[in-house]
Amino acid sequence: MADTYPKIDWDFILETIKAEKCILFVGPELYRDETGRSLDEQLGDFLEVPHNPDIQAWYERDGLFLFTSGAKKTTSYYKIKHFYNQSFPKAETLLEKLAVIPFHFIISILPDKKCAEAFERADVPVNSGFYWKKQAEDQSVKSPSARSPLVYNLFGSIDRQESMVLTHDDLFEYFESVFQENSIPEKLKLNIRNAHNFIFLGLDFEKWYMQLLLRILHLHNEKDEFMRYAANQRISDELRTFCFQQFRIEFVADRPDTFVDELAARCAAAGVVREKREKRGTLIDSLVKLLEKDRLEEVFTRFSAFLDKVGEAGENLADDLLLLSNRHKRLERKIRQGVLATADAGVETNQIRLSLLELLKEAKTLE
Repeated sequence: MADTYPKIDWDFILETIKAEKCILFVGPELYRDETGRSLDEQLGDFLEVPHNPDIQAWYERDGLFLFTSGAKKTTSYYKIKHFYNQSFPKAETLLEKLAVIPFHFIISILPDKKCAEAFERADVPVNSGFYWKKQAEDQSVKSPSARSPLVYNLFGSIDRQESMVLTHDDLFEYFESVFQENSIPEKLKLNIRNAHNFIFLGLDFEKWYMQLLLRILHLHNEKDEFMRYAANQRISDELRTFCFQQFRIEFVADRPDTFVDELAARCAAAGVVREKREKRGTLIDSLVKLLEKDRLEEVFTRFSAFLDKVGEAGENLADDLLLLSNRHKRLERKIRQGVLATADAGVETNQIRLSLLELLKEAKTLE
């Protein structure tokens, strides 16, 4: 295989992955769309900034907002949640390729669930956790391993508004919490300290607080002891030099997808791939589990595709599912428009969830 990137010690990367000493970081640059728009730009367009009356200011460079009130922050949160629950085809394809590689510990800089979802689609049992600022560390988070990898969202979860970093106040609370060292489980901090290799895919090093975060994670200490590779787009020579001098991060590719393709090919050739599950549940069982995790849009999409394959036997269920899906879309539209109270939205969502569960139970006979 040709050495596309001569600076990379591929054998070292593969050995550290096998030894569970390589930690993967994934960030927003993976989510650039076909036109090259960044994730922040896509979010700004989705929220109709600067014409959104709920948003007083948007600090695009930091990816943070100033909302007109606390209530409008909550309204905007549901819109942001809807944004992250959309499909990002390019990013999802990359994450699926990464899921097959036996990384034991994956740290996401984003609050979404796309990374964990990619593992589930690859039939890889995955654990998830997230950092919740100013909360006691989550003792339920399991130690990561190649057999049972951990996806850890470092900036909170899209499912918990209070955990997310949306404003400068949130960011200051976040770092206050991190500096007190009372929220990230000790087992995860120890895993980071014991790693020999870090791979950064799509992190936005232009954001000032990313450099602070790397220091908090002690990635600047003993910098000659570790290898650190990064694949990133649109990074200046000045910042590239700074990251190497301060953190020994070696930028090895301008496009994360080319790096991922090369890494996936080398892992496949060397047999460094995940073991398949010995036993798989049914599709309907997997959809019920997704429903339990409130991933309704994914359930609607996959359930509809299943009923299409079933054909005539599933026509009645498909009609009922279409009506329920349209009801859910109308509800989401009302939430985005801020015309429905949070409590009322919760009640109607639960009703839709129960109806969807009943349809799934009926579909068991079609498998």
